[in-house]
Parts: sequence; C-alpha cells; structure tokens
Amino acid sequence: MGQEVYVGNSGWNGTYDNKPVDPGAYYYVLKFDSGEIRKAAIEVVKE
Repeated sequence: MGQEVYVGNSGWNGTYDNKPVDPGAYYYVLKFDSGEIRKAAIEVVKE
C-alpha cells in the first residue's frame, strides 16, 4: 500500500508535505457518504 498524500474535499494541489510530488501515476479512492467507493488513478506530469 502506498503513502496517503491528501485527504479532503476541496481538491488536491499536487503537493505532499508542502512540496511538489514527483511525476508519476497516483492511485486514489473516493469514499462517498452513501457508502459508494470509486477507485482510479491520475498521472502527474511536469512541463
């Protein structure tokens, strides 16, 4: 299992511990109040 980098509902700004994360794929889990769970991944790229 990986490191949790964000918990909240206002949107992730691409940082962890106040530093930009490394480029790569990041897995996420959304847990809704209804009990529904959705899992997917995003890719962080640097320009």
